[in-house]
Amino acid sequence: MPLSALFDKFSKSIIYVNGSLAFVMNVTLLHFIVFHSKKHMGTYKYLMLCFSAFNLLYCTMHIVVMPNFHAKGRGFVVIPTSFLKFSMKAGYWGCLMYGCLFIQSLVLLAFHFVYRYLLICKNDWLFVFNSWKYVPIHFSIWLTVGILWIIFVGIYMYHGEILTGYFQYELWEIYRVDLNKTPSLGPLYKYPNALGVEVWDWGVLMASGICVSEMCASFSVILFCTWKIHHFFETSASTMSDKSRSLQMQLFRALLIQTVIPVIFEYIPCALNFGCPFLGIPFGRGANFTPILVSFYPVLDPMSLLYFIKDYRYALFKKLRLKDRSISDSSSKKRASAYTPQQTISTTETAALN
Repeated sequence: MPLSALFDKFSKSIIYVNGSLAFVMNVTLLHFIVFHSKKHMGTYKYLMLCFSAFNLLYCTMHIVVMPNFHAKGRGFVVIPTSFLKFSMKAGYWGCLMYGCLFIQSLVLLAFHFVYRYLLICKNDWLFVFNSWKYVPIHFSIWLTVGILWIIFVGIYMYHGEILTGYFQYELWEIYRVDLNKTPSLGPLYKYPNALGVEVWDWGVLMASGICVSEMCASFSVILFCTWKIHHFFETSASTMSDKSRSLQMQLFRALLIQTVIPVIFEYIPCALNFGCPFLGIPFGRGANFTPILVSFYPVLDPMSLLYFIKDYRYALFKKLRLKDRSISDSSSKKRASAYTPQQTISTTETAALN
């Protein structure tokens, strides 16, 4: 069996397994959110409901499209390898929606960190999430980011003659994919013109700039919120009791892990996909590790929430007939009411600790 065919089977197997696990984990999380959320969870419960429901859609779209990435020279291309490859329009829109859901997942993640930042550092601003009148604003931001992605990618990275001609021979040699019959999508920053002189495509550069700016904006929000929370813990540590200090460090470790997961499985792979071709760094079939890594995110995100939120972890261990030592400690029962928002941490966030 050719190496490319073997890798394709390996890639699809991982995506199918991760998709199945993501479905199980997010349905499980939805169950615990609906039936095991305490009153002190407040608005955080609805935020997690949005995450879980969205992750179900996200992992389903990943399996439906089954994207294959390939980089060459100054560009990369995305092609569907599922049943969508037999329809130019369906495959094209499938790839567009897959990219749209990717960037929208990052927006939801940024909302998650903004909520935690307000909860811990700016409690008087928490009304932005607690009041239903601000929901249309949140939804508009989330929707606008996705629409901008679809518009710029759809217009400037469309399956055209230049893109097809540039990748056609290499994709046929490696994957036996005929781009005249298979939909494709992707940025080609620089290509040879009729005279053989390489020229920059300014439309593609602008569209890629918009996409990268959206990713950078969400990443900047996450970094800012994480740093401010860490700074808040450090500056208030000297005035806290040992229990309070230990509680806050547990929270920060939870936030750190939930920051590392998207960085490794979403931001870094996509940054390499956009950045390496732009800089002329050979990437080739290495780009195809992107959909593999991204498929882990909808699995690990709900797992981290199930573990770090005490109420859910306790209910899960009880159903599995396991013992959670952190819950059996009688002192942990008092933590939910031991600290007020003005004392560094709210009862809502206390529930997210070991």
